[in-house]
Amino acid sequence: MNRQLCEDCPLRLYNKKGYCLEGVGDIPTDSLIVVPNVDYVAYKNSDFAFSKQVELINHTLFYRGVDYPIKIVPYIRCNIKLSKGMIDATNPIINKLCLKHLNSDIVDNKIKNVMLCGDVAKSLLNIPNISNTFNTCYINCNTIKFNTNYSPLILYNDEEKYKVFKDNLVNWINAIKFNSFDNYKLVRI
Repeated sequence: MNRQLCEDCPLRLYNKKGYCLEGVGDIPTDSLIVVPNVDYVAYKNSDFAFSKQVELINHTLFYRGVDYPIKIVPYIRCNIKLSKGMIDATNPIINKLCLKHLNSDIVDNKIKNVMLCGDVAKSLLNIPNISNTFNTCYINCNTIKFNTNYSPLILYNDEEKYKVFKDNLVNWINAIKFNSFDNYKLVRI
């Protein structure tokens, strides 16, 4: 990971220790889950493995009996909330730098399947309402498949949507595992 990218980021004004955090999970894998950002627990421990989002994803997969190698990464590699609203995550400089990290994760690990969670899906795929896209698989020119889902942290706002998140997660992994995207509408982007 190119830590210099983070040194030039405006968010570094507020993030003194937990920045440029790497993802966690199985390597090698062809599948990546991208959550919006680093939560406070991961920031405090300077390690994304402590993330509540990672815990919720792993908990879902374990209790649903799903076993498939995945890697989980944050789109924004530090805690955006530390800026106290002074810097917006939609800032083009921040997005450009974080997108470079995400692109490196995808290219370096030869990722073929990506689940974009929450605001990441809205931003990168330009989708205002992701709840209408859960049964859609977006395929880019490199044949990388992108799917959408709620953020795992939706649990704290809406338990019904969290159930949808868990179902979408398991369905996505099963589609990858059995190489069957028959239940998805395929859209070229």
